[in-house]
Amino acid sequence: HRDLHRLIRRQRQMCIRDRSIVYGVYSRLAGSAANAEYGTEAVRSARLILSMMTRDLRSAYLGRGKNGAGLYAFISEDAESESIPQDSIHFTTALDEAASDLSGAGSVFCEVSYLMAEDSETGKQVLYYRRSPLLDGDVLSGGRQFILSRKVAGMKISFVDENGEETGTWDSTEGEKKGLLPKLADIVLYIRSGENGQIDLFGTRAMVERAGWQ
Repeated sequence: HRDLHRLIRRQRQMCIRDRSIVYGVYSRLAGSAANAEYGTEAVRSARLILSMMTRDLRSAYLGRGKNGAGLYAFISEDAESESIPQDSIHFTTALDEAASDLSGAGSVFCEVSYLMAEDSETGKQVLYYRRSPLLDGDVLSGGRQFILSRKVAGMKISFVDENGEETGTWDSTEGEKKGLLPKLADIVLYIRSGENGQIDLFGTRAMVERAGWQ
């Protein structure tokens, strides 16, 4: 985490539209035209995915469903394959059109997941995205799931709580984090950025801005 935070401090000015910080780590692209083009596409993919994840995390929400049934959750899972992190994250978030009125009758929520899993066509680990409009108390499954990017070979997610303490996992359904959202999420994507299997790392620190609304 120390290296991650040093990179964040050094590149504090590299802000993109969603106010998160994007940085590249271990850039090893060769000078060939093919790798240069591949690398440009890798950067573009990383920016789009990190922007999407940051947007959803900003609107993460915990609450209680009708009749006291818990329908909202924020859960991460740790995994690793061939020394590359294969983390996943699953949570309830407010849809864009409802984000400004979470407490009103017109509020709309959905479950989302960003998860690493095997691509049945290639056998490689890739990044999937899941979205479900049905809040059924199971934030880990349901809805529609599809490949978000085949360029992502791995993903590492860690969190910072309201006391500034870092943790590698989060589960709002049990333990000391029950009923709580993190304040920050550090996300690192392992991107396939060359024709010869090169991996570059791109990341962001995303604020969970609606943490106080849980």
